[in-house]
Amino acid sequence: MSLVQVCSNKPPQDAELRNHALRAAKSVALNIAEGAPLDGRSRSRFFHTARASVLEVAAAYELASAIGEDVPTTEVAGKADEIYAMLTKLMGFRK
Repeated sequence: MSLVQVCSNKPPQDAELRNHALRAAKSVALNIAEGAPLDGRSRSRFFHTARASVLEVAAAYELASAIGEDVPTTEVAGKADEIYAMLTKLMGFRK
């Protein structure tokens, strides 16, 4: 939810990046929720998708920054790192 909050409260100005970041952030939350009650490969598949979406959110903010927008890239990257690490651990991978 924290990525959704940042994307909603401090979105990129570029409409395409804003839309993509918000959709990807929602995808993170929804895939975690959908995978949580499952186990094995099914759970892993949803968490893998959530991890990919985490990277998409961070990339959207990095792109917004690269085109000169004042966006909270560091805040987004920090939250993305936390969520990515959590999902990696839940999937049984070692960092």
